[in-house]
Amino acid sequence: MEPPIQPSEALRASELHDFSEMLQALATLRALFAATAARLLRFSPVARVKSFESVRESD
Repeated sequence: MEPPIQPSEALRASELHDFSEMLQALATLRALFAATAARLLRFSPVARVKSFESVRESD
C-alpha cells in the first residue's frame, strides 16, 4: 500500500492565505452592514419621532 498523499507546505500556506483573506472580507462586510444598519436606524421615522418628543419634553 502506498502512504497517503500529504499536501505540500506551499499548498497549506496558500490555503491559509485564502482563508485569512476570506475572514478579512467577512469582517469588512460585517462592518459595512453595522454602519448601514446604524445609519438606517438613525434616519428611521421612529427615531425621528422619539428625538422630536425628547426635544419637546426638554422645552
